[in-house]
Amino acid sequence: MPRPDGWLLAHVPGWNTATVRRFLSMLGEVPVFHFGDLDPNGVRIYRHLREHCPSLRWFVPELWRNHLDRALRREWPDTLSLRGAPQLVRELAAQGLWLEQEPLTFEPGLEEALGLALRGPALGS
Repeated sequence: MPRPDGWLLAHVPGWNTATVRRFLSMLGEVPVFHFGDLDPNGVRIYRHLREHCPSLRWFVPELWRNHLDRALRREWPDTLSLRGAPQLVRELAAQGLWLEQEPLTFEPGLEEALGLALRGPALGS
């Protein structure tokens, strides 16, 4: 995944959030983005981390629509609230699709999208 100058990227698999929560608590006042799977667990992990880091922003750029052909056909639970979720996440849920983040890390426009996210409004608030 490209790293814009001055950025720190930390990859933590799945629900291994204890270390992430501790790390986030030590960062202070810097922008922090969640870049996870666009599936029910991705939603749950984002919300779990946001409980510990209220300034956490959900990174779901529109350019990921270019990868819908890679989406998996899977159901989303009716009980999962998508209130405040980015539009693409809500659309995937409505269509019964999951999009994993690993292939998205190779998107050519990703570095530019990260820069735009830094300057743009917080998502997932």
